[in-house]
Amino acid sequence: MARYMSHEFGNLRIFKNWICDQCENKCLCTRAVSEVEVFVLAFHHEQTIEQALDSILVQSLPDSEYSIFIHDDASEDNTVRLAVDKLATRNVKWTIVQEATNKFSETKFRFVFDAVTASRSKYLAFLEGDDYWSSPDKLARQVRFLNSDGKANLIHTRYQVRNELSDSISIQPDTGFRISKLQSASYLLRENYVGALTAMVRVRAVQETLLDFSTYSFEVADYPLWLAATSHAGSIIGFDSKLSATYRIHGNNYWAQTNFLDGLEATRIVQRSLGKALGFPIGMTKVRLVLAILRRRIIQMIVKPK
Repeated sequence: MARYMSHEFGNLRIFKNWICDQCENKCLCTRAVSEVEVFVLAFHHEQTIEQALDSILVQSLPDSEYSIFIHDDASEDNTVRLAVDKLATRNVKWTIVQEATNKFSETKFRFVFDAVTASRSKYLAFLEGDDYWSSPDKLARQVRFLNSDGKANLIHTRYQVRNELSDSISIQPDTGFRISKLQSASYLLRENYVGALTAMVRVRAVQETLLDFSTYSFEVADYPLWLAATSHAGSIIGFDSKLSATYRIHGNNYWAQTNFLDGLEATRIVQRSLGKALGFPIGMTKVRLVLAILRRRIIQMIVKPK
């Protein structure tokens, strides 16, 4: 007998292997309660979704302490089927929500904020279906850090960028950043240096501020989340220098299809919108931002990452 159930609810098709303790026989809940929820964004990732899920399933954190929530944005390939097959026999609680229509084309990243707001877990980690984690103790290390410091609402790590278009590899955040900057909530206001695939946030802290973003439509999802997590007085950022993940750049990446200047302008638009939402300016001037990016790219070419 299959160890999961599936049903349709409105425009959603839902697969999951658990029933809420507070529900009747046909539980329609999609978010399990856990110490950590791993939020996976998937869209046409049939070539990579199994590796992404494998990197979650080998985590040293016990199955009872984390759950997996996959949002599939109306993939037309085998992404969902492969994900269901991969998870079907596992004890960790998992849910796959498959949209009938592509939410990104309708609302940009509004659906991500809605999903984060609906989380029932203490912490939230992020991964896209075309990336993967390379450190089996990533979740455990981050949970220990956030549990040990109540002022920390966000922790991130270094990660590898594998550019399949140019056949190159780099390490981010790169050597142009000092550790003190990578732990600075104030410096985060200047630019986004947090790799989404490495981040873990305290859900309560993010949810409290996301309500302020309800009227905005952003071209990016991660930067608003980091600013929401760190906007509280006294909030600090944890940074683990251990390499924990690999980010792929390929032909179907959203940002890979955007040229440098268009991407820069999109970032500036997001920063201005976030500044309005939070009530203070965010980001550098365009000239300063370009110079900062060029400086770090030069340093990358000169200094070989360790």
